[in-house]
Amino acid sequence: MWGAPLGSWAAHHVREATLVGFVAFLAAVEVATTFALVDEIRDNRAILAYLVAGLIVLPTTLFSLRR
Repeated sequence: MWGAPLGSWAAHHVREATLVGFVAFLAAVEVATTFALVDEIRDNRAILAYLVAGLIVLPTTLFSLRR
């Protein structure tokens, strides 16, 4: 109920770089908790490598395109 208005307000009042950093942080937390809680992913190093690479490549690409 309050998530969309709160997110909209926050997106309006923060800089783009801050918002991208926060979203990247949330994605990293999601990957870490998924890795910790799902046994099938914990045993599959290829999926983990894909997730970690995505967390590195995506923000780097976004910041380089912004320049």
